[in-house]
Amino acid sequence: MATLDGNYIDPTNVSARQTGIRWGLILGLIGVILSLFFYFTGLQDFSGKNPSWLPWLAITITNCVCIWYAQVQHRDNELGGYLTLGRAVTVGLWVCLIAGVISMVYMVFFSTFMVKDLAQTMINGAVENAENSGQDGEKARSRMEMMKWFFSPLGLAVSALIGKLFSGLILGLLVGLVTKRESSKPF
Repeated sequence: MATLDGNYIDPTNVSARQTGIRWGLILGLIGVILSLFFYFTGLQDFSGKNPSWLPWLAITITNCVCIWYAQVQHRDNELGGYLTLGRAVTVGLWVCLIAGVISMVYMVFFSTFMVKDLAQTMINGAVENAENSGQDGEKARSRMEMMKWFFSPLGLAVSALIGKLFSGLILGLLVGLVTKRESSKPF
């Protein structure tokens, strides 16, 4: 690493986009594979009756690992060994933006062709959970009917993208606190 020996790379001349796209594609593919695995093994419960922490944990760990690899690759291979926290968050957002777009496409496909009654399953599960907690079932059902768009394939896809971007911001920041390496030279 010539940069650590004195040569300085100006980060304004290097884009985080290419690394973010590469690792976003990897994260998106892994996310689809994990989702299918959890669906076919029955570990993913869309009704909300038997929630499992395992799918959430696996996706969160996968997100962290892919963001970490993207940040380290960007830092060591493209920025000469230095990475600011802001740049680390940018890399995390790029990774999760691309993975989120893949998640959107997958969610539309999944909820349209694989599990056609996904929206109704989620609504029925939410109503049943509300009734079990003492709420009026008819009121819960009417609230769920008003929110039906959010359970549609497009609503689920938009939610997947927003959730992935939010996780990219938070995890990009947290992982960036570990991977950052500030330069003593100003930009």
